[in-house]
Amino acid sequence: MSGNHYSNCYNNDMNEIGIPQGVGRPALRALSGLGYTTLNQLAAMTEQELLALHGVGPKSIKVLKLAFKEHGLKAVMVP
Repeated sequence: MSGNHYSNCYNNDMNEIGIPQGVGRPALRALSGLGYTTLNQLAAMTEQELLALHGVGPKSIKVLKLAFKEHGLKAVMVP
């Protein structure tokens, strides 16, 4: 294993960064079930919208915010 902490770290488009696995499997299942597979896709969602999904809790939000910052992505939930 390469130490990659992102599911499908880079999808078909090299600019698309996968969702961090640290959000947990229930959250990953909920997000992928709705068609969200990259951080880029989640950038427009608010913290409240994400928390409303089954499996997404405070830990998932913390991991996502950190990932947005690490990758320099602009996101609604990251000031």
